Amino acid sequence: MKKFNILKGIPANLPMINVDTDMIIPKQFLKTIKRTGLGKSLFYEMRYDENGKKIKNFVLNKEPYNKSSILLTGKNFGCGSSREHAPWALLDFGIHCVISPSFADIFYNNCFKNGMLPIVLDEKKIQELIQYSNRKENIEINLTKEEIIFGNKRIKFEIDSFQKKCLLNGLDDIAMSLDQSEKETSSFCCPYIPFKAGPNIFSLSVLPDTPNATVFDILSPLLDYITLVKNEGQLGIYQDLFESWVDNIGSWEPSEGYIVYIDSDQTLGLTTQEKINLPLTIDLDFGWNIISYPILCIWPWLSSKSI
Repeated sequence: MKKFNILKGIPANLPMINVDTDMIIPKQFLKTIKRTGLGKSLFYEMRYDENGKKIKNFVLNKEPYNKSSILLTGKNFGCGSSREHAPWALLDFGIHCVISPSFADIFYNNCFKNGMLPIVLDEKKIQELIQYSNRKENIEINLTKEEIIFGNKRIKFEIDSFQKKCLLNGLDDIAMSLDQSEKETSSFCCPYIPFKAGPNIFSLSVLPDTPNATVFDILSPLLDYITLVKNEGQLGIYQDLFESWVDNIGSWEPSEGYIVYIDSDQTLGLTTQEKINLPLTIDLDFGWNIISYPILCIWPWLSSKSI
């Protein structure tokens, strides 16, 4: 999700109340789960005639409003269904801010989830913006200062502090929760990994103590208890007939998981506090794969699971 701070554009005026989600994007265009490609069908039944030709008098078909990033409209905008296709269509068209006296609650929250700013203003202030829009000049929306600037005038608006932070940082709800979780857990990162007797799927959520470490190096504190280590390619670490260790796996890879056979419950301790850099690209081959699970180390036990 892109960061939202300052938006400049010529506002388009759609003077209608109770614009529902079916009017924003009709149901025949809702078969896709992609967020792109819906802009051409935005307000389809108002923008196009029965032959699919653009209706010249509709505001979003007129220059320069066909390139507007700001939409002025009437109260109760976005009522109807809970589908997120409505903000997807607006964003894909190029509209990043909708200003209305009121919004349907679900649509209002869906806007924030998708990086769009819905602003609630009283009708008198919206009328000022509508009159200014006839001049076909840019207005500026400053999210940090929570104000709209047009000509020599300024209008203040209010927004929830959490939603504001999400938009400013380009974070949806999930990303914001993860960001907060990392901050809360970074001061007591606990890089220890428990193993149960038998086979375990093992990966790391932190970097190894030693740079360029091998899998053998990482697991060396547990060698007295390990009987076999395998990767998805069936390469292994094991003891030969002379009880010498054979390492056919080599270097540790942050994207790989490993199967560790151990004869009793044990715990692997690590001194590092440095997390693996995310996002992490993991290549999947045809068939079954053993992959890593480099989650926050506040839940290190999930990096080793008995099977």
